[in-house]
Amino acid sequence: MRDIVIEGPHTGEVITVTEPQVWTLIGVLAAALVGVITIVMSSFSRQMAVSFGALEKQIESVRSELKSEIGAVRSELKSEISAVRSELKSDIAHLERDVNFLHRREIDDPPA
Repeated sequence: MRDIVIEGPHTGEVITVTEPQVWTLIGVLAAALVGVITIVMSSFSRQMAVSFGALEKQIESVRSELKSEIGAVRSELKSEISAVRSELKSDIAHLERDVNFLHRREIDDPPA
């Protein structure tokens, strides 16, 4: 197995990866990387929680708006159906009056 070598900056001698300073540097960089990942993930999860809360409020507002719109349509339909129903009753009453008139004229008082 070969050692990874790094040339020293001032003396020109070769540093092997087995020296404690190199392992300390690797450990510090790994800890820094883990710390940054932890901070980013916690920030991301907080941001997601805030976003989901805002989305939930928007959905609730749309839901209440839809309920009010559906209620308005329902009441409008009820009034329209009531108007059509009363109009039909009036038309049926006129038809019944006309049929009774024709019945009396033809059956009760036949033409001579």
